[in-house]
Amino acid sequence: HRERSGRGRNDPAIVNAMEIAVGTAGKTVLFSAFTIAISVGGLLVIAAPLIRAVAVAGSAVVVFAVFSAITLVPAVLALAGRRMTRPSVITRLPLLGGLFRAVGDVSSEEGFFSRLARWVHRFPWLVMFGSFAILLAMAYPILNVNLRSNPLDYIPKASDQSEYLETVADRFPLLQIPDVLIVTETTMAEAQEWADELVDDELVSRVNPVTQLSEGEYLISMMLEIDSQHPDALQYVLDLRDHDPGFANWVGGSGAQMQDFNQALMDGGPWFALLVIAAVFVLLFLLTGSVIVPLKALIVNVLSLAASIGVTIFVFQESYFESALNFESSGGIEVIVLVFALAFGFGLAMDYEVFLISRVKEYWDLLGDNDLAVERGLQKSGRIITSAAAIMMLLFVGLVLGDLIVIKEVGFALALTVFVDATLVRMLLVPATMTVLGKWNWWAPAPLRRLHERFGITEG
Repeated sequence: HRERSGRGRNDPAIVNAMEIAVGTAGKTVLFSAFTIAISVGGLLVIAAPLIRAVAVAGSAVVVFAVFSAITLVPAVLALAGRRMTRPSVITRLPLLGGLFRAVGDVSSEEGFFSRLARWVHRFPWLVMFGSFAILLAMAYPILNVNLRSNPLDYIPKASDQSEYLETVADRFPLLQIPDVLIVTETTMAEAQEWADELVDDELVSRVNPVTQLSEGEYLISMMLEIDSQHPDALQYVLDLRDHDPGFANWVGGSGAQMQDFNQALMDGGPWFALLVIAAVFVLLFLLTGSVIVPLKALIVNVLSLAASIGVTIFVFQESYFESALNFESSGGIEVIVLVFALAFGFGLAMDYEVFLISRVKEYWDLLGDNDLAVERGLQKSGRIITSAAAIMMLLFVGLVLGDLIVIKEVGFALALTVFVDATLVRMLLVPATMTVLGKWNWWAPAPLRRLHERFGITEG
């Protein structure tokens, strides 16, 4: 809208600029929203109530956001007229004003981002392999990840709640939250007999007195000698579930919760990945008419996500920057953090990819020069990508300032994902790979080219 309306002199020009913006960039906004909605909504295939709740809520937010972007925002722009195109008072500040003039010009096809693209054209292989090396180094800690799923880890160590739990453990041990819970459907005598057998296991610290839940149902609870998320503790839970004491029983607790959550991820994870990959591939093909661009986008975005998650593991699992970030490591990463970081991070990364590629494709169709298309496409989309990334980073940094470690981890992972994707990936790696591939960026088999000619969607 600003790009078009800067040339207008009256309100009809503003309205016309708004109509052109919605008719062209509006399609990009829709495609971007689809990619995020698919990434987040795809979590519905994972049979975990918390994940499904977040998937529904996240998808609903995306739908309402894109609906307002193509209806409410144009209405406000039309009513505001030329007032919306005037420079903000922020541009008068010394530092911010200079930054705006350097990277904020959307009307010109020459500027900071086009010069950056030309520099990348000079050293495409160096930039590409250098970027890959940095991302791989950042992703390395994933090889040593220790996943956890213990609600007690969420409680800040310095909080009153943590002090309360420690006091209960020291003075009233029977009131501790047990590591393992076993609900049995039997008699008191049989439940007590099994409890007496369990206390002899070397992993068991204490078996609490058997309690009656209802007629014919009794609870066996116990504390373990080791952390409930330790691999040996998780294996002990599996052994309990495989054991047949001669009556019906159900094993719960934090270790069992971890096992159930992992099983849900193993069952639904492949379907989630297949759904997201297929949907993103189809959407990017319809947008570009290429099979190379979607494939490259998937590879680059997965590597970008792996890098961000790797650094998150390095910080929160290995106890780095504890004082600066005000947390105490539990020795692992909450598995729910990785799920949310993957879904939301992938959606945001594809969002920026769509904004960049749509402009590059527009100039490729117009000029037929791949390098020039990359330069002008990056110049036109660079400000949008960096501005959107800055807004999202501020929001996610706000989560890092919270007290709950799981919220800190999610905020840190997503803030880093946005930063890495909007800088190293979108400004350097993607232009470098597109420079190396040249005209092959836009290749597709003849049958698919004909399919795109019939069903493809562009900003034209």
